[in-house]
Amino acid sequence: MSLKQANHASDKKQSTPAKSTLAPGSNKLESNSHSRIAKAKTIPPRRAANNLARQCISNYEQDLDASRLVVIQAPAGFGKTTAMMQLVEADRRMGNAIAWLTLDDSDNDVSRFLRGFTLAMANANPDTPLPGTSTSRNAELANWIIDSIESAENPTSIYFDNFEVLQNPVVIGLILRGTNSLPPGSRSIIGSRRSPDLGLAKLRAKGQLIEFNANDLRFSQEEAAAYLSTQRGLNLSPQQLSHLYSSTEGWAVALWLASMALQGRSNTDEFINSFSGSNAAVASYLAEDVLSALPSDVQKFLLQISILNEIKEDLCNAVCQREDSLALLQQLYEQNLFVTLADEQNQVYSFHALFHDFLSNQLHKDYPQEVLALHARATDAYLASERPIPAIRHCLKSEQYPKSIDLIRSNARRFFNDGRLRLMAGFLEHLPTSEIENSPDLKLIKAWSVAFTRSPREALNIIGELNPNALTDDDTANLMVLRPMLLGMMDNIDEGHQLGLDALPIVNKDNHFARAMLSQALTQTSIIMGEHDAARGYVDQARGSESGGAGTFGAVLAESAEGLLDLMKGHLKQATQRMRHAMDTFAASRKGDRRGITLAAIQLGEALYEADELDEARKLFDAYAPLVQDIGPADALISAHVFHAKILFETDTDRALELLTELENRGHALQLPRVVASARLQRANFWLNNGDVDGADEQLRLAEQGFNWPDLNTRW
Repeated sequence: MSLKQANHASDKKQSTPAKSTLAPGSNKLESNSHSRIAKAKTIPPRRAANNLARQCISNYEQDLDASRLVVIQAPAGFGKTTAMMQLVEADRRMGNAIAWLTLDDSDNDVSRFLRGFTLAMANANPDTPLPGTSTSRNAELANWIIDSIESAENPTSIYFDNFEVLQNPVVIGLILRGTNSLPPGSRSIIGSRRSPDLGLAKLRAKGQLIEFNANDLRFSQEEAAAYLSTQRGLNLSPQQLSHLYSSTEGWAVALWLASMALQGRSNTDEFINSFSGSNAAVASYLAEDVLSALPSDVQKFLLQISILNEIKEDLCNAVCQREDSLALLQQLYEQNLFVTLADEQNQVYSFHALFHDFLSNQLHKDYPQEVLALHARATDAYLASERPIPAIRHCLKSEQYPKSIDLIRSNARRFFNDGRLRLMAGFLEHLPTSEIENSPDLKLIKAWSVAFTRSPREALNIIGELNPNALTDDDTANLMVLRPMLLGMMDNIDEGHQLGLDALPIVNKDNHFARAMLSQALTQTSIIMGEHDAARGYVDQARGSESGGAGTFGAVLAESAEGLLDLMKGHLKQATQRMRHAMDTFAASRKGDRRGITLAAIQLGEALYEADELDEARKLFDAYAPLVQDIGPADALISAHVFHAKILFETDTDRALELLTELENRGHALQLPRVVASARLQRANFWLNNGDVDGADEQLRLAEQGFNWPDLNTRW
């Protein structure tokens, strides 16, 4: 391949291969009970009156304005959240708006994370109108969040507590890109038990990172003395203070527990001499001293409610089969025992993570025979509140697998319509393998989930094991549509296109879902194969009456596909207009694939790049590129990274090259050789522009070795 061909190939307009409307839908903020976000997640915890202002935090308050990211990283019990609350107070004094999000495992679901983040930003900027609750899809929410930050009257400080629970690279990527794009004066503040995977070296080198670790958060001996005497009211001798400080090593939670135990004790020296601040000793102390000192009824109540992530009166009453849960929670809070008040207005309580872990472990140790029944009661309580997601989680933990399967089946389409594919995949992973192996419909659900969360190749292997004779007619049609879609996602365009054509006369027109998906798949493969007239025909089928209830989705697909065709023909203004219309149509609708607007936005970014409207194009890539990181499609990945890199190359060469490395790595992870080769082609382009002919030739050779390029004259 020549250098001229490399320039030509890297500048080719990218299309968007097939994607599934098992993923379409509206991610509502609060209007659907199954997508409810607890208010307590989006408001800072109340700072207790006896909290001591930490000098290590105060020393850095004057440096906050220059920072883009603050990281507080330490194990449980070192006071990370308390330190963050002190920073909240400092930010408020400086006039910054405060957005707070307490993360949990559910936030690995992109939809869930973006809804929570949106509500946190709405708290920070209440004058900014929220996106309509019935039209709030992932891409729209990401865009709204960025607009909210950029249009805010004052800088915004965004707090993410419990960051260590995040494992989804898409969610982490959204936070990273958002942090890198924050306007001056705004910043992200992260509290985590482990070092966050956010590429901190670059911010550190620029002096835009403030870091606190466990050693920073340890109380000094002077702080420990002030805390124990002033805040906890203990009258200890200098020797006793010194000994206690030495045994706890300034660990905040150990000092607090020791202060609780010392209140009212006459044998102060004996206790201090025996107390250790290690994790094991603290757990032992909790069991033997604090928990055992409570009435047996209260002990059991605490252990029983440890199965809950939300501590509310109705849930506690249901799980514990009692009527006085609220009174017990208020009593525990007033006595400063185990629970904190997360939401005073709605009487929602929470455990400190360290105590939650301890109580849960103690429950399994003391009452192992009751654990399954407790989860079963929680299941029924959530079902009574029409909250299927936590209901299914507890149902799986109760090992009621037939009931879990019924709940998964009855909610599958709704979850798919809301784009909760990772959620579905997670549910299925908790089922015994035999249950899925013996249920062809569950295998098909798993294939759809895996295709759009892990790998289309893995999904293809799953459906290869299916017996079509064991499926219903609708499931058989969905299987016939899924196979060509997966092949298209894997860049096997010719075979996918032929299978789609073979399925066309077989899939019944009354199966609106399957027909819409098949039309979509054939639209994309036809565009790639250069059959543009046929592509327009499939577009009309996708949005026409033949696709029944998929009208809005079809209209968005049509505008995006036709906009792409216009772009390829050089009709730049018409292409831009169509893609804007596609996004506007999507945003005003209750229906559609949650990624449809993402793909349209990436195509619009490409058109804006060609029109030299680089600022708007960059914002689109910042907002939408992370949403295709996980699974592609290939062309969206290529466009989002390559054009973003082109925009940044002159002003931020390091970041531009990082984007190409990200693209290359995603291509390897997704087993998409063309994605890897495209990253190398653009890198060759950059080297060539810089006069490094040898470097460009090397990248070209690597690109040729990794992908068998088709004849460009018969494609696109």
